[in-house]
Amino acid sequence: MLIFAHRGLKLEHPENTMPAFRAAYESGFGIELDIRLTRDGELVCLHNPDTEHMTGTKLVVRESTYAELSRLDVLKPGVKIPRFPEVAEQIIARFAPGQKAAIHVKGDEQGEEQISILLDAIARHSLHDKALLFDLTFETAARVHNADPSVEIAVSVGEKNYAPTLYTWEQARGNLDLFHTVWWDEWVIPGSEYSDERAREIHEADKKIYAISPELHADHGHPHAPHGYEHDWENFLAWGVEGTCTAHPRDLDDLLRLM
Repeated sequence: MLIFAHRGLKLEHPENTMPAFRAAYESGFGIELDIRLTRDGELVCLHNPDTEHMTGTKLVVRESTYAELSRLDVLKPGVKIPRFPEVAEQIIARFAPGQKAAIHVKGDEQGEEQISILLDAIARHSLHDKALLFDLTFETAARVHNADPSVEIAVSVGEKNYAPTLYTWEQARGNLDLFHTVWWDEWVIPGSEYSDERAREIHEADKKIYAISPELHADHGHPHAPHGYEHDWENFLAWGVEGTCTAHPRDLDDLLRLM
């Protein structure tokens, strides 16, 4: 099973930073990361649309230049907001088999410029087997698919349309020709998505599954977020899920070694 360290090893280093990504890579894990575009056309790794949550200073990314953002420290002195092309070259391109980057392309970050930078980095650094894009709308997935059919795209599937880029399985089934993989998500209701039956349906459609571990939805109130996600991991393994995104990659790795 692939392990995606959510925003890098964020329990050990500031999330979405080079130290967090490098630590995950050196530990043998893949990474999940977020991208945003600056005013001067630089693609950077940051979850929120502004910097306040990570730096204490509020700069809106799309209204700021990379030079302005680079003056800020991310939680620790000297740790900076990284540019995605540097992450692609220094981290993702060095992945071994069994490591992969899941690139979260948020709904408001799917313009022509963002997609062009991503596709250029994937081609430039030969990342087709080392990276995937997820959370794309059907329309953006079609654009990416037409531009480069070999880029892995994952459709985000959850129990409800909590966001414009999150589809139900019923909605996704009619557009599976655009996707290689299902980014499997359960937000609030245990068992609403995560079941042996649904896993079989996805696999019978000849799609891989990368599942979101419930602790990542603590803010949304998933009952398994504080405890119980380990049982979900055991289910993922029993159901043949090909990958899991988690904030606790070392614990999941320990479980895999015991199985």
